[in-house]
Amino acid sequence: MLNQNDSPAVSRSNRLIIVFIVVSGLIIGGGFFWLALQREAEPYKTTNSNPNPATNVTLEDQAMEPTLLKGTVVRFSARPVYNRGEIVWLNDPQTGPTTRQVRRIVAVAGDSLKANGGALYLNNNPITDFYGRFEAEFGPVSLGPGQIFVLCDNPLDRRDSRSWGPIPVNLVRGSQVK
Repeated sequence: MLNQNDSPAVSRSNRLIIVFIVVSGLIIGGGFFWLALQREAEPYKTTNSNPNPATNVTLEDQAMEPTLLKGTVVRFSARPVYNRGEIVWLNDPQTGPTTRQVRRIVAVAGDSLKANGGALYLNNNPITDFYGRFEAEFGPVSLGPGQIFVLCDNPLDRRDSRSWGPIPVNLVRGSQVK
């Protein structure tokens, strides 16, 4: 049992413990609040309304062989790059956004492209680093502003700009993450 002399000391130590707990709680809670504010201040860094900065796509056909095999999972950035040689994921120009295709950009706005004698020519210069041989001839095709020309790496697959023609860049959903 406590006597009168112990009572103020116990009471003082209880108060110190309570003050310590309250102050610690405020410090920890303030830290969590600060972290939450930092997370809100730095949202996803995308330039469009897509909250996912990248998307994984499984190739369902052989259009990009031998570069990318059927069944390969490819990661695409939500911020497309429109340079020659880039592999892009795009809405099919004939069926719309319900069907997506993976193709390589071979020509951009201002370019001229043709296939002649089994070879592919960009601005009248042969493209030597492209796979395969073109059996069909086409072109020349001149690209206007905001247009790209895409081809399959597998030249036997013709579901590309050879049948679609130049496509607008707004059909492109993303570029391959390298």
